This record gives sequence, structure tokens and C-alpha cells, in this order.
Amino acid sequence: MIGIATMNTDSLIRRLDRSADRARLEIAGKDRAAFLHNLATNEVKKLAPGTGREAFVTTIQGKTLAYIQLHVAPDSILVRTDRGSLELLLPHFQKYAIFSDITINDLQESFFEYHLLGERAFEVFSFEAPAPAEPYSIAAGRIDEISVRVIRESPTGRLGATVIGRADDRSAFLKALEQACSTRGIEPTPLDAAEFNAMRIAAGTPVSGVDVNPDNLPQELGRDQTAISFTKGCYLGQETVARLDSMGHVNKILRVVVFDVIDRPLPVGTVLLAEGKTAGTITSAEFSKEHNRVIALGYLKMNYALDGTIVTATLDGATITASVRIPPLQTAAR
Repeated sequence: MIGIATMNTDSLIRRLDRSADRARLEIAGKDRAAFLHNLATNEVKKLAPGTGREAFVTTIQGKTLAYIQLHVAPDSILVRTDRGSLELLLPHFQKYAIFSDITINDLQESFFEYHLLGERAFEVFSFEAPAPAEPYSIAAGRIDEISVRVIRESPTGRLGATVIGRADDRSAFLKALEQACSTRGIEPTPLDAAEFNAMRIAAGTPVSGVDVNPDNLPQELGRDQTAISFTKGCYLGQETVARLDSMGHVNKILRVVVFDVIDRPLPVGTVLLAEGKTAGTITSAEFSKEHNRVIALGYLKMNYALDGTIVTATLDGATITASVRIPPLQTAAR
């Protein structure tokens, strides 16, 4: 595993505007839990208000339409995913909504979404109920006079708070965040999108529509323990997912690939070779300042997916060497 040395970031909050990159769908109505339960790979019906899960939405053939996060509010369920899968996910939901008493509200344009990275991110908010304490849990909060929803999640592998609020309140939210940080001795700084991308690659967090598409089976993402329930009962595509779990294994799986001698990302679709044979394909890549390496996510055939497997790729006519890693990449204690 790769280790890195980092500065102390206890008094730092880094922010990234993810409003345009993320899709937000609010599902309301009395059948909302049953509706999502019947379309997602993870448990939904038993989730209490304030809790959340990650899951996949699958086709009837068990292929993956989207990688999603679910957050249960008292009177609705917020479904979040990456913008690249919305054009598949929304029509899919609308198709099956006709059988349920639900409404689907697209919050894409009317709400902002920021990710705050830092151990003290939750300190700047006040909560009527307990602050979110478990992964994907959600709570109504305030910062100054601005009402927001705050989610606990770690797409970078580090503690983070995702904040969702009305688009009209964006400027006021940013001013309130600056003020709240100032009074607590916290330094708020922007987080570069490329740096965030490198961190989420190192953590093994896929982007739906980039690392996840309808050619994928859910188990190929390597998130069985967090995104798939094998005991919840029937849902669309469940037969394929269950059969794969009980009778076999996937032919490929998502892994991190670490390159040693290049300083710019390889193109998406770059073929990885091992022992002169095709071993896999890259789906996303970024230069990581933390690791001082180009790192990538890619699908590796199972016989080449072991940690430490050496693979090669071609860039500008030259052969370059890389090693396969099971995410997350190790980082120094923070």
C-alpha cells in the first residue's frame, strides 16, 4: 500500500461545489419506501427517518442503471446520484411510478450541493435533532438563518458533510459558512475538482455514468457489503444478483491502478495488459498530489485483480508499468 505524509488539517474545511455534477431526486408519497425498495439493491423499507444507504438501481436483467445514495427524511426520500446517470435513472423511475402513489421532484436546478471536507465540518451547523452520525444519515440543519440538509458521507475516504440547500440561498450560505468558520478558528478553503477526483479514485468511489454503466453487474463494483442486501427479498433484477452471489462470481471487478512514471492521466478506455493478455480497462484517472502518482479506476479481470498485480499500458507509444490495488489506498493518519 502507498503511504503519504500530510499536514495537520484539523482546523481546515475544504469546500467543493457539486451542484452541477450531482443529481437530486426527492421521492414523496405514501408508497415512496416500497417504490424504491422494489427498484434498488439495498434495504429501503426498514430505514428510519434520518438514516441512509448506498445502493444500485438495476434493470430487470440485473444490469446497473445507476449507483445511488438514499437519505430518508420524515416525509420523503432523497435520492442522489451523479449527473451522468440521470438520463437513465429518471425515465426508469417515471416508468414504474405509475404503479405507485408517489411524486418525483427533480431538485437539480432548484437546490445547490456542496461537499465540505474536514473533521470539523459539522461544527458550523446547528441541529434540532442529533447531527448525522452514521454513513449517509441526514438531518435538517441551519447555518446563520439558512436552512439546509446535511448528510454524513465520505466519497474521498475522509469524513465529509454534504450540504444541500435552496439555490436562491447559495450566496448567503457561503457568507454564513465563512463567518461560522471564522468564529470557530476554522480556515475555509476551496477544494479543487481535480484533487477531489483524485481522492475519490484513491478511495475507490465510483462515479455513476463514468465508472458505472448498464454494462456492469452490481457485484463488479466491489461494494457488496455496503450497497447490496442479499436478504431483503424481491426487487427488479434481484434474480440475477442473487444467482451470481450463490452460484458464481463476476468476471471483472473495479480496482485502483497506480502508475509510477507518468505525470498526466491516461485516457478513459486505455487497455491494461498482463502477461501479454488484456487484463482490464481504465474508466477514470487523475494525477494525485497526495500520492505523487497518476492513479486510476478500472475494471480488472478477476485473475489480474489481486492486490499488487503488475499491469502495463501504452501512452504516447511508450509502455508504462502500474500496479493493481484493492481500494482504498492507504494514507497517513490524519
